Amino acid sequence: MVGDHVTILKGKEVHDKLLEGSTEAASAVSTTFGPYGKNVAITMKYNVPSVTKDGATVAGFIKLKDPAKNVAAQLINQAANETAKVAGDGTTSTTVLTLGLVKRAFQLIEAGVQPMQLKKDLNAVESVVLENLREESTPVKPENIKSIALVACNGDEAMADMVTEAFKVVGEDGLVTVADSRSYTTTMDATDGIKLDRSHILPSLANGRNNVKHKNCRIAVLDLDISSADDALRILNVQEELNAPLLVICNDLVGSAAEVIAFNKEKYSIPLEIIRAPFIAEARKEACIDLACVAGATLLSQNAGWEVSDFQAAHCGHSDAVEMTLKETNIIGRLGDKKEIGKRIAFYEDKIANDKEGLVANYKKRLAFFTSGAAVIYVGGSNETEIGEKKDRFDDTIRAVRSAMAEGFVDGGGLTYNRLAKGALSSIKTKGAGILADALSDIVTVILNNSGIVTLAEHFEGVHENNIIDPTLVIKSTIQNAIGAATMIFTTDCIVIREED
Repeated sequence: MVGDHVTILKGKEVHDKLLEGSTEAASAVSTTFGPYGKNVAITMKYNVPSVTKDGATVAGFIKLKDPAKNVAAQLINQAANETAKVAGDGTTSTTVLTLGLVKRAFQLIEAGVQPMQLKKDLNAVESVVLENLREESTPVKPENIKSIALVACNGDEAMADMVTEAFKVVGEDGLVTVADSRSYTTTMDATDGIKLDRSHILPSLANGRNNVKHKNCRIAVLDLDISSADDALRILNVQEELNAPLLVICNDLVGSAAEVIAFNKEKYSIPLEIIRAPFIAEARKEACIDLACVAGATLLSQNAGWEVSDFQAAHCGHSDAVEMTLKETNIIGRLGDKKEIGKRIAFYEDKIANDKEGLVANYKKRLAFFTSGAAVIYVGGSNETEIGEKKDRFDDTIRAVRSAMAEGFVDGGGLTYNRLAKGALSSIKTKGAGILADALSDIVTVILNNSGIVTLAEHFEGVHENNIIDPTLVIKSTIQNAIGAATMIFTTDCIVIREED
């Protein structure tokens, strides 16, 4: 481009810049690590400063002025965000582990080790470590939830109690979500809710946000494909008529319909979300009946002769709120007819009682549409900064408990990282195994430094006495994403920087 020029960095200069960027990013994020971690203040021009102890929030704001250093900072940020997205916690441990790997990898590379061989070593040892981790994992019981919550919310007893109570109210299949309070106090309300493992068919509708929430959302259930431009315009016209957020649950969004909706998304200021209905084949048809019943919507089904062109605003039901992440959709508040909901509950209870085809698990999932609940934690505080910090920790805590429910838990406080370093990795005599073992030990070192505890034995004694545990998924994701980011960084030997005059 006219007026542009490039700077090319290679070799040791690149390694030094990447190591400096990794160190600066990790230095800020690691401040928050562990129950004795400290706050980080984030200030932006023309904005009110925020104060947080949430590592993911800190990582998300780091953008270094030096573009070469920033390459490493952004790769670490991506790894940390991926851990948080998958497991709900582990941002700081991912950052610390990535730095530990990068630091030691560059030392070996300067001594003559080939970076691609080091990458191969790490990839090979990763599966061994994760298998060992899986064998250590223990399934979650109700009495374990508070211990998991306490670690995730940095030892805040009141916060851990509220999250524990929320999961007690809603059950394993229920929802726990966070909202702003209208008062200074933090409270919890129980309501009805549904969790669907479906998210945006069109990611562009999320406008780049990982989480979206729409209050008083209308819901349409179509056991149909939205496939033509005319289908898309019908959806958009109904949305405009409703003048309210609209969630459309359908079989699929394909062809020119997807193009039309994507093209028109900026034209409409009111949110439109489209997801695929859960399950497949006949189970999907039944699920559409269930969802329409729950939301008080009229089901538009091909079997009944409906087409998308028949869709009207009057066919929509509604909910108190709809929340979406990149992986799931939560519908809060069931506002359908109680008598019809009762019939569907009786239908599935009969199916479960008389099942002869081994479909009980599927029937229970669909029954959960009607019987699971939702707990909304309304977070209060004296100002926006305080409320934002609390909401960050509540979100982390809720997702950490969910992660533990998914894959179990292991010893926390860095004990499991230390055991993997001293056990599973100690017998593998490769350079990759050596730097991973040392980097895993760094996690414990940072926790000790933040807490002021002098000896490792004293710290681990406290871990056992206080029943400190971590979700297995957090540690698994930390190791996977840290190795992924570190190998990207230490195998980079050239950086091209384009600068404008």
